[in-house]
Amino acid sequence: MRQYRAIRTALQAAIAGLFGLVLTAREWFTGFNPEYGNYTHLAALIALFFVFRVAEPVANVIVEKIPLFSRALRRVMAGKSCIEGDWPLVVVGGDIAGGKPVLSYLGFLTITYEGGQLKVRGRDWYPDGRHAHDFESQQSRLDRNLLQYWYHQGVDARMRGYTEVYFFPEDDTKMRHAGEFLDKEHNAARFYARKLTGNRKRPKTEKDRLEAARQFWASIEADIGKISGRPVSADWE
Repeated sequence: MRQYRAIRTALQAAIAGLFGLVLTAREWFTGFNPEYGNYTHLAALIALFFVFRVAEPVANVIVEKIPLFSRALRRVMAGKSCIEGDWPLVVVGGDIAGGKPVLSYLGFLTITYEGGQLKVRGRDWYPDGRHAHDFESQQSRLDRNLLQYWYHQGVDARMRGYTEVYFFPEDDTKMRHAGEFLDKEHNAARFYARKLTGNRKRPKTEKDRLEAARQFWASIEADIGKISGRPVSADWE
């Protein structure tokens, strides 16, 4: 993500500044031995090349790998654009255009930042609570409030597809999203989600995640006809 590249840029700037000091301190080296000055610039340039090569891996560690700190840093840097977290959701299908959608799946989606991109993982259940399938993104791209990702799901990841997700509100902290599948496996299906926030304990078990999805469905079921009548790119609340 663009915001996180600032870490790499800052590291590179710090490295360049450090070697700039080394180069301008040539007289300090020659004060001990005049021959040192002949090699200072060359050695600094060689070292600069190798240190610049490790700037990006170090930046990735800072952004991703440090427990607690990395996630807090990403939240601060992303600001209102942060979409990482847990999202209970519902998938509706049927005659969406005609205002008669039906619940196809209950779901629970989690967004994290891994490997230099946003990673989407989740699980779907049938309305009666039976496990339907798990899904996971393979590649993603975030452009303002639109997340696009390619995924696989099901047994042995046999089902593959492409998804677009719009986050709302557009100019404030992201609290809701709506999305659709752009593949042959999901005709006339949309999904809606609301982010878990505040002091609520994060669901850790499958039962808790399913219950969170059920509660979300109960909160929008009465309005689902009106909600699904809007364009998927429009805020539904």
